Amino acid sequence: MRLGRGVCRKAMKLAVLFVGISFLFSPNAVAAGDALGCNSNYNLEMYNELHQLIKKDSNIALVYNLAKTALCLGKANEGMSHLQKASDSGHIVATYLLGVYYERNQTFNSSEVTNGFENLNNAIHYYKKAAQIIESLSNYPRGATRDMEYIESRSHTSYYVFRTLPGLYFEGYAIAIEDITKGQRVSYTDTLEVLDKIRLTSIMCLERPALSVWKEKRDIIYEAQQIGCRALLSFAEGVYPLEQKRIQRIQSCKVPPRDCSEHKEVLNQIYALANNMFAQMKSAPRIQ
Repeated sequence: MRLGRGVCRKAMKLAVLFVGISFLFSPNAVAAGDALGCNSNYNLEMYNELHQLIKKDSNIALVYNLAKTALCLGKANEGMSHLQKASDSGHIVATYLLGVYYERNQTFNSSEVTNGFENLNNAIHYYKKAAQIIESLSNYPRGATRDMEYIESRSHTSYYVFRTLPGLYFEGYAIAIEDITKGQRVSYTDTLEVLDKIRLTSIMCLERPALSVWKEKRDIIYEAQQIGCRALLSFAEGVYPLEQKRIQRIQSCKVPPRDCSEHKEVLNQIYALANNMFAQMKSAPRIQ
């Protein structure tokens, strides 16, 4: 997992916090570049073969593979259409990749970070959908599409889904606080609700078991999952009463939030908890 940048100067704390969070909370950003994992296997021969196979068998795993192959070949419109079709039919990785697509500013470039609330909300939608499908399967990855056990063993999709989701909500909270301090229009007005969603999705992540299909990486993936999501949970629980206080302070301020000393006092306490969260996350093992 790529680590977030430190939160340093007070005047830039939220800005730096926001810049770093997409890297910190997105385990799919292990390596910059192609989040699809394209390689020489996704070639024109494979593309044509999949089209022929789907004519005989419209299994959703084939549709997903056609989507990925088309995208790797630069056939963006066709690839996204097949990816959406596979997701609509309950394919977990297709749904996850749609979340990644919006998380990465409608690209599959792992070096991109979430830009704007529309992309963020769409990313959350698909990550939540993927999580719900996984949670509905008592013996996951068994019971999913026929390709899922192999994909989970190689790509650890469920770890990325559950580990990233609370971090996406944190992004919403960080953006909202930054907008508030700058006096800008705020898209997420109920920051307490967002903090509660961080808490709930962190708990959901912590309750996910270590999967046998992870094989020799089972312990290290589980440890990374527990450390990351426990840090997010601690942040959400610690910040909730501070956020209540911050809201009260901002309502009584006679000057803009950025100039209100009472408001700044509470923000500094929130920043301190964010720093603690970052420090905890840095101790998590990297998943290769």
